Amino acid sequence: MLGAVFLCGWFFMKTPPVWVNWIAQDADGAWWGFSVEPLEAHVFWYENEVGRYVSLGREAPNKDWRNTLQRVNRGASHGGR
Repeated sequence: MLGAVFLCGWFFMKTPPVWVNWIAQDADGAWWGFSVEPLEAHVFWYENEVGRYVSLGREAPNKDWRNTLQRVNRGASHGGR
């Protein structure tokens, strides 16, 4: 599962599990992968007990965190592999 990957316009040091269908960054800079579309809270995203989630790393805090939610398109992000 380990290995760098470029996904949805961001570079991650860890390849997300295959069940990750959404990625998003919290205001504090934490990146998360979700199996279902997450919900927005005051300063973070959450899965509302419907799906799974996994930590994907951390960067500097992001004031524009609400605009980081992206649906994962693995075919396009991995050169069609």
